[in-house]
Amino acid sequence: MKKPDDYPCSITLEKLIQAFLEKRHNSMSHACSGSPLTCLNENELNILEILAAKGPLTMGNLTESSGLAMSTLTGITDKLVSRDLLERTRDDDDRRVIRVGLMETGLEAWKRRGAARKMVSHDILSGLTRDEQDEFLRLLKKIVTK
Repeated sequence: MKKPDDYPCSITLEKLIQAFLEKRHNSMSHACSGSPLTCLNENELNILEILAAKGPLTMGNLTESSGLAMSTLTGITDKLVSRDLLERTRDDDDRRVIRVGLMETGLEAWKRRGAARKMVSHDILSGLTRDEQDEFLRLLKKIVTK
């Protein structure tokens, strides 16, 4: 297996990847400006993504799904509840069980982020022909799945 220094284009590749990621980040920031999600970190966004996909979960199930420690998850949910993105409810059958789910504002903000992601992807690929887009995606899949 070749070492990174064996590839003559490794510095150029690193610069291009960095520029690509910066362009995506800047485009997402612009597209989501004014959204309550703009100040959230990756763990917080991950919690919203899990709840958007699975619906309300117990704190225990959310811990399992996220891979985060309960203490970390409690801090994250506190922040998201205070920003009116999540709500906590007690289970009717067992009051010790706390369920966490997206509030309407959280769901709308998540939908807006999804629309922004699609727009950013379109903007990034729009400079390529259809054949180039297909080739780019094929090569990217090959890199990611290797």
